Amino acid sequence: MPPPSAPGDPPPRRAGGRRVLLLPAALALIALDVGAARIAHGAAWRALRDALLLAALPVATRLGATLRARRSERGAAPASTTPDVAEAPLDALTGLPQREAFETALSAAGAQLADGRQLAVMALDLYQFGDFNQRWGHDCGDALLRELAARLRALPGEALLARVGADAFALAWSDLEASAVEARMTQVLGTLKASFEVGGRAHAVTAALGVALYPADTTQVEALLGLAEAALFNRAQRLLGDVTTELDPYGELSAELMRWAGRFLRRRARHLAEAFYTRLRGEESSRRLLDLLGDDGVEHLQRKQESYLLQLLGAELDAEWHAQKAAHLGHLHAVVGVPARALVAATSWYQLTLTDLCQRIPGRLSQRQLLVRTISRRLEIDLTLQTEAAQALQLDLQKRLQRLAVEMRGAQRWAEVMDATLDMIRHWPFLGFCAFYTQDAHGEFVLEARTSGYDALAPAMQEAGGDAQAQPALLSSWSSGRLETASGAGALHAAAPALAAALAQGGLRSAAALPIDDGQGRIQAVIMIYGRLPNQFDTPWMSDLLLNLQQTLSQTVHALRQATPPRVSADDRALWRRRLFDGGLTMHLQPIVSLADRRCVKVETLARLQLADGRLIAPGQFLPVLSDQELNRLFIEGLHRSLDHLETLQRDGLELALSFNLPPGTLRHRDCLQWIRSALAPRHIEPWRVTFELLENEDIADQQSYTRAILGLHELGVKLAMDDLGSGYSSLQRLRTLPFDLVKIDQGLLHAAELAPQRSIALLGALVRLAHGLNLSVAIEGVETDERIELAQILGADLAQGYALARPMPAAELPGWLGTQGRPRPPHAASTRMGALAAHWQWEQGDQDAAAPDPSRAHLHCAVGQFIALHGLQHTRMAAHHAEMHLQARTGGVHGAAYLHARDAFYAEMLALDVDATDALLLT
Repeated sequence: MPPPSAPGDPPPRRAGGRRVLLLPAALALIALDVGAARIAHGAAWRALRDALLLAALPVATRLGATLRARRSERGAAPASTTPDVAEAPLDALTGLPQREAFETALSAAGAQLADGRQLAVMALDLYQFGDFNQRWGHDCGDALLRELAARLRALPGEALLARVGADAFALAWSDLEASAVEARMTQVLGTLKASFEVGGRAHAVTAALGVALYPADTTQVEALLGLAEAALFNRAQRLLGDVTTELDPYGELSAELMRWAGRFLRRRARHLAEAFYTRLRGEESSRRLLDLLGDDGVEHLQRKQESYLLQLLGAELDAEWHAQKAAHLGHLHAVVGVPARALVAATSWYQLTLTDLCQRIPGRLSQRQLLVRTISRRLEIDLTLQTEAAQALQLDLQKRLQRLAVEMRGAQRWAEVMDATLDMIRHWPFLGFCAFYTQDAHGEFVLEARTSGYDALAPAMQEAGGDAQAQPALLSSWSSGRLETASGAGALHAAAPALAAALAQGGLRSAAALPIDDGQGRIQAVIMIYGRLPNQFDTPWMSDLLLNLQQTLSQTVHALRQATPPRVSADDRALWRRRLFDGGLTMHLQPIVSLADRRCVKVETLARLQLADGRLIAPGQFLPVLSDQELNRLFIEGLHRSLDHLETLQRDGLELALSFNLPPGTLRHRDCLQWIRSALAPRHIEPWRVTFELLENEDIADQQSYTRAILGLHELGVKLAMDDLGSGYSSLQRLRTLPFDLVKIDQGLLHAAELAPQRSIALLGALVRLAHGLNLSVAIEGVETDERIELAQILGADLAQGYALARPMPAAELPGWLGTQGRPRPPHAASTRMGALAAHWQWEQGDQDAAAPDPSRAHLHCAVGQFIALHGLQHTRMAAHHAEMHLQARTGGVHGAAYLHARDAFYAEMLALDVDATDALLLT
């Protein structure tokens, strides 16, 4: 009779031609200890483990009954009598009984067990015996097994002994006291202490030992060997800890394991995918998604699931491919609304099912354990990758919406709004297409802007009676003013059968209609968005995203309506276009003042349209009616006129610099640099006197061409200013990498400082320090009051621009204004409330009272103390809180709780103080 199989060989056959049953179902439990316990934790896991253990016992019982029945069929002695193990066929290599005889003998031993005694079964599995055979040869391996069998025979006590696997043995002792079990285990492991002299060498051998007791561990004798092997699994895990902990699920060992198991697992991939979707049908939320897909869609997903599973269990799986595919799946699950708990449940189901399948694969116990470990690790990584990708997608779309909201603050044209919105939405995953619709004066829908996917469906739209008739959600959303969604083939096709084929061909399964109003209930437009997945716009997080987009665009439309006349006739539009390039363009100059000495050092030129009757049209009115080509033409003409003004001022002895807005769209034009070079060439103006202002909040799609254009301007010698610092998200990266000379801080931060000074002043001060740390000059725009001037001066800004200093004026008026400039003020004089708060922030960032001659009276001499004295507020609660601040700063620092409490109280008193009239008097 041949010896038990080596790893990877077919299992030995029993009498009757049937294969040996390798492990009872309880081994699935232990495999979960190795991998799936990472997914199910705590009490829930322990409950699952106990349930599986109880479920395994009947399997072991049926196994024993089946074996006894087969023996009875062959005329063997009934199980109720004590069998003679020696009469059963013996293992040819070791001369020991084999598994079937051992299990049968256990049944008899259990039936004859005395009360209060234990039947102990131990399973012994050699560690890395397959490697031993490969290195030293099968003859040495056989000799080692024979030597080990001899040592086990020599153990004291009457033990049942059998060879139950290629490198596994089982022993059983009857009528043991519970206290004697540990001693028996020590004796068994003691057989391995001495090295084995085989093949002319001494070899050290290690093994894992598992134990199960009857009736302490189970009331089913037939389950004893399986439970001992299950316990061995845990011990093998500890013995193989170094290997399994460092096991690379994509490494060569994992690949070898998956090749070994591949033929067995591949045949079952389709069945697993089918069973998985059958389970999904049993859950209400999943069933709804599957119903939206239809039978064909479910069949397609099932095939994809089978293919993905084969890749996941493949020997060639690599980390990069896995990361890409898992991220794609994570995005898909997030978009259709598969909750994280469903992913965990699905992974756990696959874990349990595959673990059970692995127990049926012929091979060594430790080999199967490593296989389960590999599969568990791959499933764990897959779940992590999918979950992280889903979260990253949601975060990315939210950030894109936030960037759009910031960009919309400076929007002046409806065309800008549509272009920026479409540019954001086209980054959404699984997008079909997106389109903006408005109504004309006759109530007809007009397609204003779209992404590329619309063109393929345009003929079908027309055949269905037009865009509105083909898209019932468009009509409904315009009428109701609410977000409308549709999901599934039936919902999309019912109202327009002629569109069904085109939508199906495009793979579109979801639609959303998002109305945009002007803040007063009037609909400005409806955005139609189509997706390729069912339920794509009905998940809670996507609904929130759409509603936030709706709010952002509605606020933008409201701002556009506030800044421009609500209606411009077609005649006026035509007149403005003609007049703009036929002598109507004029450039007004707004001074930019140095805060150190209140001297005008630069002017910004701003376009105005002057009609024949003398009326002036502001840029916010005429810019929205211009095309991109006309905007480029406006830039060229405006630059030439501005340089003419600068040259005139220079001839008159006024050495000023010029600041000019360079729109991002014009900057990206391939001829922009040549336009600027041509404007400078015929004039006697040094390039460094010209500064081009670039909007910081413009989301540049092509960073490479943007950077190239910036560097080209720098080489030309002109200066560059980042406009509206603090209004966007990409400024720090650009400041670090691009050669800017000046930053202009967004005037919205000044407004915010008046509403919430504590945090906003800190932000303004930090931005000024950041720019100075990068050797950049700082200009603050929107300085519309003397209080803002003082705030900017105390925070250390270099330049200021705003109505409090000078309004934009015709070039001829500038020389006269230059003669009326005010006197400089001390940079740290705090006459206004905002100035005092700015000075306090500066004090907080410095050494506080460390340099004061008398620290106990420092609060009387600091800028805030001077402000309090100037306004006669020495005996108020505000003054007391101010003195307390200084005291707590000296004792516990400006980050201590006592200081922060005093500071909050001081700020509350300052904000409640009405000093506007007094401020105006003092400043005068």
